[in-house]
Formats: sequence, structure tokens, C-alpha cells
Amino acid sequence: MNKKTYFIRTFGCQMNESDSDMFGAYLEQLGYMPTDNVDEADIVIVNTCSVRQHAEERAFTEIGDLKHYKAKNPAGKVVVVGCMAERMGKELKVKFPHIDLLVGAKSAEQFPEIMKKSGIIADTRDARATTEKIAAPDKPVRNDTKTTDESATTKITTFVTISRGCNNYCSYCVVPYVRGPEEYRPVEEIVEEITKLTANGLKEATLLGQNVNSYRSVMSVIDPASGSYTLKEADFSDLLAEIHKIVGLKRIRYMTNHPKDVSDKFIKTIASLNKVCTHIHLPLQSGSDRVLELMNRKYTFEYYYGLIRKLRYHIADISITTDLMVGFPGETDKDFKATLDAVSKIKFDFAYVFKYSPRENTEAFKLGDTVNKETKEKRHKELLDLCNAVAREKNSKYLGKLAEVLVESRQSDTGEYMGKTKDNRAVVFQSARELLGQSINIKIKEAKVHSLIGENIA
Repeated sequence: MNKKTYFIRTFGCQMNESDSDMFGAYLEQLGYMPTDNVDEADIVIVNTCSVRQHAEERAFTEIGDLKHYKAKNPAGKVVVVGCMAERMGKELKVKFPHIDLLVGAKSAEQFPEIMKKSGIIADTRDARATTEKIAAPDKPVRNDTKTTDESATTKITTFVTISRGCNNYCSYCVVPYVRGPEEYRPVEEIVEEITKLTANGLKEATLLGQNVNSYRSVMSVIDPASGSYTLKEADFSDLLAEIHKIVGLKRIRYMTNHPKDVSDKFIKTIASLNKVCTHIHLPLQSGSDRVLELMNRKYTFEYYYGLIRKLRYHIADISITTDLMVGFPGETDKDFKATLDAVSKIKFDFAYVFKYSPRENTEAFKLGDTVNKETKEKRHKELLDLCNAVAREKNSKYLGKLAEVLVESRQSDTGEYMGKTKDNRAVVFQSARELLGQSINIKIKEAKVHSLIGENIA
């Protein structure tokens, strides 16, 4: 009897990657096996993103192409999940009648129950083992199996979702509408999941939330005097401290951070915990206070720059990456220059630069897409060139030095290894030895914009 198989295509953010890992883990618990060949799959899942128009267009193409899959495999099932499924709903089904099931982003954790009720799958496991929410996978799985060896698929690093949804309502962003308000997993549940994964070989956990700094929950603590347990409120700093205690876990990462919620307690916590990586992703979006106000970002550039100074004071070797947007409605040449000046002043280790994309139902959509395409393109190129030049300059400081790298993956076609430094720099190198999961020193011989090229000198 042939094993049933599944194929997942993921668009968008790390949260979507984490959700796809959960979907795959659930299907594997039912006996399905992953495949890289969509035509061989019994179930095809497309995990979609609505943050930008380009991401939606790519997902549209992928879903449209699956018409040919259905023609070849009439019994195959096409499942579309995520933000587009939430935002567009039945409109997608009308446009693409070959879709068998839609699962919105707000219902991601109810994926097993929805799949069963729809008849897509028949869950024949012991009913006691079946819950409405997806159990954490026994092993961390990344969606890079097409480019890495099976052995690299990996027991080394994974995403762990700590919260869902967003309460910020930045005027350009659709996330609060498609993912709903913030909900937080309990501290004990998160710690238990990472402890289990670590026992199976996990070395690094990346904590995920639309805004990790706003994390709130309760946790049990022991009263030293009485020995009894009491409950206390816990924030993100407390969660980091609890995860830091897990024996065998080597590194802790987290994303994403909203500047308005980066507290002094948080800065001092990440400075004091040696397992917490020396990297923070802190989206600025614009250097113009006028644009930041229109974006509803709830901070000024001076406030943001104050956070940068605090972070670098407490953690001298911290790397700071960011998101920047050009072409927001009403952005003037003066506003854009303020963003260029901000980049020159802060010198980010890396920046993701985006062109504004109108999203229906957001407040910014009401302002109109007032910056023409040519101006957006020109500003995007100028800002990207500046950011990349700064990133290359930052990376060049590693030349000739040793960098401690946690080896994450190996390319099956070239034999190249890839790992990351604690400050989140990707390092590529060659070695004939088996190094997956090891922390080793690599000598850096070349600096690029997106990565470092090194050699294993051991």
C-alpha cells in the first residue's frame, strides 16, 4: 500500500512558516509523508500572505497553476490557508473552483478539526490523542527541504509561536484584520514545547509573534518561604528567563519587536542572558515623524533612536535589522530624505526595503496611493542601495576574524554548509566533515551584503 503524501507551498512571514510546520506535523501524525513533487501529492496546501500585493499575486499564480494538478489528480485535494483565505474567503473559491477547502489565518490552530469536518482527511488515531489544536511536532521542521539534505531538515533550529494576532493597527497593515487581536500562549506550554524539542536535538528556538514585546501571560512560581506555588503576571522578559533555564538549548531568538513596547527591563534582560542572541529586528518604517504619525506607529524618530542608543550601550555587539517603507501616501521628498538620513545615522546591519502596497480595509487605503510608481521605484532603489552599502560595510568588519557559527543546514547539490552567528549573520563554508548542529569557529574570508563566506580551519 502506497503512503499518502502532502505538499506545502508557503508565502509570507515566519509565522506562516511556523503554521506550515504545524500542518505538516499533523499530517505526518496521520501517516502522510512530505513530497517535493506537487503532482505526486494527495493533499496540496498553499499557505498565503496578504501583507503586500506582490505576495498575493504570487499566491494567485500558485493557486491558479493547481488547476492542472487537479486535472491530473481528480482525487487530490487543494487546501488554501492563511491570510488570503481569511481576507478573501469565498471570493477565492469563486475565482478558483478547484479549491477544495479554505482555512483562514484566525483558524490555523483548528486545522485538524476543520480538515476532519470537511472530509479531506479521516483521522483514525485514538480519539484521546486528538485535540482541536495541533500538537507541537516531535521534531522541528523547516520548509527548506528542497535545497538541503534530508539530515538537515533539521533537529537544530525551529520557530515556536508564542502569540497570534496584533493590536497595533498600523495604518498600512492588514494583519490585525486577518489574524485578529493578540492572544498569548501560556508560559508553561511554551517552555514544555521547547523542552521536548530540545530533548530531541533542538539547539536554537526562534520565538514568534507579530509583536513579541507585548507578550503577557501568567506563570507559576515557588514561594521560597512556604514552598507553595503562586501565580504571577509574566511579560516577554519573564518568558525569556524561563526558556533560558532549559538544559541543552544553546540559543534563543525572537521576532518581531515593536519599538513602542521595547522596555528597559527587556533590554537589560536580553543583555544578561547569554543564550539570547545578540540580534534584534526593530522595524522603523520611516525616518519622518509626519509619516510615522500617519502610519500610526506611536513613536517618533528621536524615540526610536533613543532605543538604538540604549541597545548598543547595554549590548555592544548587538546587530540591529529593520523594515523600511517608501511611497507611503503623501510621502514627500523631505520625508524620504529623513529616512535616508535615519539610515546614515543608525547604520543598520541589514534592512528590508519595501514599496508601499495599498491594502483594502486599512486606514492608509483611504488616503489613496498618491506616490506614483516611478517615484516609488526611484526611492526604493536609492534607499536599498544605501542600506546594502551599509550592510556590506558592517559585514566587512568580520574579514579575517573567527566567527562562532551554529551549523544549520547543508546544500545537497553543492555540499556547502550554512550556519549563523549569534548576531544573525549567515555564514557559508565548505567542509568534508559532518558538522550539522555543531557550534564551530569559521574564519571569514569574504563579506557580501546578505552573507559571509568563510572556511573551516579546524
